[in-house]
Amino acid sequence: MERVPYVVVGGGLAATAAIDAIRRRDKTGRLVLVGAESHLPYDRVPLSKGYLLGRMEREHLSLRPPRFYERHRVERFLGQPATALDPNTNTITLEDGRQILFEKLLMATGGRPRRLPIPGAELAGISYLRTLGDSDALRAVMPGARRAVVVGGGFIGCEVATAFVQSGLQTTLIEVTPAPLSLVLDTETSAFIAAFLS
Repeated sequence: MERVPYVVVGGGLAATAAIDAIRRRDKTGRLVLVGAESHLPYDRVPLSKGYLLGRMEREHLSLRPPRFYERHRVERFLGQPATALDPNTNTITLEDGRQILFEKLLMATGGRPRRLPIPGAELAGISYLRTLGDSDALRAVMPGARRAVVVGGGFIGCEVATAFVQSGLQTTLIEVTPAPLSLVLDTETSAFIAAFLS
């Protein structure tokens, strides 16, 4: 198995920035991008705002056009999540069983939404928002919906709640802390956000 100088696992802003930085320093070293999704790296920020509302086209989410990866000789293993990492042998294993031996590895997979740990969490009509597919699924059900409940008053929860209201849905936001965004903003600002959302 040939050792790959650079492997980047992820499909967002950090992965794209890493590819840019690597190619500025090393124009020719073998570079592999591994992504769980079948899409080239894209901007997740509009998924809870403009894209969710249908105000942004899918092609505008891409962080770089396909020719960027071709021009910079980035090998792409997309739709193949990394399922195992062995730091002793510097090897990652992909879902299809393929193994990649690396010299340097960047794990840029981002966060994941917390799943509801309550009875009924598996019922139809419960959605999570992290990926392009998640946003597409929400866009598909919004026109036929009348009411929505958003669990979580962080940045994404507030953005999704606002998008739902702008789409004409009667929306309830549930947050465990005293006010939306109260873990990241001061009391006065989070109270302002709460007033804005109500």
